[in-house]
Amino acid sequence: MTTKNIVKEIAYKMNITQDFAKEFVKAYEEVILDALNTGEEVFQRGFMRYQIKTTGGHYHYSYQKQGTVYLPLKYKVVATPTGKLRDSVAEQPVSQIEQRRRLAELETKYKKVDDDGES
Repeated sequence: MTTKNIVKEIAYKMNITQDFAKEFVKAYEEVILDALNTGEEVFQRGFMRYQIKTTGGHYHYSYQKQGTVYLPLKYKVVATPTGKLRDSVAEQPVSQIEQRRRLAELETKYKKVDDDGES
């Protein structure tokens, strides 16, 4: 779902214009970004948690470079679904067609080797 689709759905559900819904979505995004940029954690009970976490900032042995390299400190945004969102997605049944398609993909990716050692 794209931002355009989200705007249309909000406009329909709230019975407002798409322009107003677009401004609402834009303001929502700005509030989240501003909070994260000031170091705050954003927690929407029953929906989503946004956090800034740090990675790197240490030395690591690289087999490719045959030596120790410094991994610089970086920030990353972690979005974790909570409550209703997490539970509703986890309870969705996966169709038999989707399961068969996924199994066929895995079988072709990891072809079994026959008795002669040929694939």
